[in-house]
Amino acid sequence: MPVLPQLIKSPYKTKNGILSALYEKLEALKERIFGIQSEEDAMEAIGAKRFEKKKTPLQVVDGTNPTKNGKNCFACAAVYEMRCRGWNIGAAAFDESMIVLSKEPQKLFKNAKKIEFTSKKDLLESISSFENGSRFSVCSMLQDNKGSLFFHVFSVVVVENGRASIVCSQNGIVGTDKFFKRFTPVGGGNFFFRVDNLKADYRNLSKVIQK
Repeated sequence: MPVLPQLIKSPYKTKNGILSALYEKLEALKERIFGIQSEEDAMEAIGAKRFEKKKTPLQVVDGTNPTKNGKNCFACAAVYEMRCRGWNIGAAAFDESMIVLSKEPQKLFKNAKKIEFTSKKDLLESISSFENGSRFSVCSMLQDNKGSLFFHVFSVVVVENGRASIVCSQNGIVGTDKFFKRFTPVGGGNFFFRVDNLKADYRNLSKVIQK
């Protein structure tokens, strides 16, 4: 009997246990209750509005990080993707509630598939094989001037004929490759995932959007 309360309190730890089916049903029920059936419904529930005029992915970079926060790159990359889809939103400043998402930015989208890379050349060659208009979040381990490692998330847009534009939505910069001067090929720490073809995880996304 003492085990049951523990299972109830920790449904995430019982993925293959007796409560997994019940947990999945509850999650599906919450989706229906909150009315999150489409991107339009979900973004309106968050309070987001669309741009008045259509803009290209390279035109929506500016304004992604209205707080000018220096620790919210993961949020900026996700918000930038939604701006590319026409939503006039900005990234919130980092706070402690975002720690998990800052370490696992792929959780801001549903079913994101991580692809590892080992160098700038490796990354761009992999991305150039995708069709025009594809967009990606890139997560990379970098090294500062003191030799300390830090995790940075930026975006890449495949513009045309396999040509990729690197976008730092956190700083509003397009076309920079300064990140790779500090690139460190740490195993498992460098990966990217395509985002333009994915549904956002709207609950997680709502945590990183400026209110």
